[in-house]
Amino acid sequence: MEPEGGVRLPTLDRVRRGVRSSCDTESWECFQCGSINLPVEKLLFDLPAFHCRGCEAPFLGEMNFCYDLVKANKRSLIGGLDNIKNQYDNPECIAYSIASCLEIADRIKTVLQGKNPDSVKEIDPTAIVDMFDGKCLANCSDGTSGIGKLVTMALAVQTDGIQSADHSRLYTAVAVETIDKYDFEGICATLADGIPLVGAFYCGSRLEKLEYCQIYRVPKLSKFLDRNLIPTGHAAVIIGAGMRCGIQYLYFLNSWGNFFCPRYDKDGNLVKAGVGKLRFYDLLCNPIMFITDSAKRVGLNRQLLPMGTGKLSDHNKSMLMGRKQTDVIPEDLSIGVTSEFVGNQPQISSKRKMANATLDGDGQTQKRNKCRTFGRSSVDLNEANNKRNAKEDEM
Repeated sequence: MEPEGGVRLPTLDRVRRGVRSSCDTESWECFQCGSINLPVEKLLFDLPAFHCRGCEAPFLGEMNFCYDLVKANKRSLIGGLDNIKNQYDNPECIAYSIASCLEIADRIKTVLQGKNPDSVKEIDPTAIVDMFDGKCLANCSDGTSGIGKLVTMALAVQTDGIQSADHSRLYTAVAVETIDKYDFEGICATLADGIPLVGAFYCGSRLEKLEYCQIYRVPKLSKFLDRNLIPTGHAAVIIGAGMRCGIQYLYFLNSWGNFFCPRYDKDGNLVKAGVGKLRFYDLLCNPIMFITDSAKRVGLNRQLLPMGTGKLSDHNKSMLMGRKQTDVIPEDLSIGVTSEFVGNQPQISSKRKMANATLDGDGQTQKRNKCRTFGRSSVDLNEANNKRNAKEDEM
């Protein structure tokens, strides 16, 4: 059965709705007009009608779904513990999240076709980094880190394709789009149709201590600036969403291996890992989705355009801004960064509010706009935590 209002996947035309997931929502009765609102059918999870069909009153109930909490055709949607990528001390979280996102999307297709998901080819994230280094760093005046790096690496899937580790499969996309970060319904619809997203958020010291499926309270930008710290962004794969007590949240799969968010059974065996939650409004920018088939798209998606000059275009910058977003993404978010700053939380000088503010790191004067990065490894966090005081641990 084709998903209603969702992404139409030509390769899945013969998928039939069998025993449904416990994550499916049920009908709800509007407290204002008494209308009964039936669930909206999606490929993987049925969603609630987010507004009453009779009077447009908002849905105030509970919902929850995550790729890691269910199986399809008795197969895991994201794979086992061995499928969780590990950056180790490598700061390239963007490349790792893109690789995981493409693999999970392919795995979901394979599982729903009744095939063995072990046939899904693994992507080596370092190949994405090498492609980026070769194409961009040599001639880029912009887009070498942060938002620019996120866009450049994502577009490489469309313009060049990403080879699997064994070079037997080329992962490609017909388009790379964003979904408005404030469009909770659109993000849920996309995820429920089996399409994972790449999202980004600010990274504080408490992230490393997160427990399995616990909500991570992302520090605000002002927290970094007030404590004289350079803020750091982190990228991960969004694999689910939920709503409880009026709080909307997202599930994300990290790339810090099995020691991030571990979950053990009563015998002390590791059974789950790698998945945390994020408050919906804590997304730093619009999440990215890869359109791998000619598709009918969900929500107000906006396409990123290839950049021939190696410079982050104004169009692509605007595509990553939420329609209601009032806080402008800092300009230094799209400026190059050197890896020695990753995770060290360098301090900003007293002129930090100026575009050319400087900082003192390892005896060298650096531009503040050289110190933004999307790249945060667990090893770096350990080192950073040891250097922070108790107040910084409250972030």
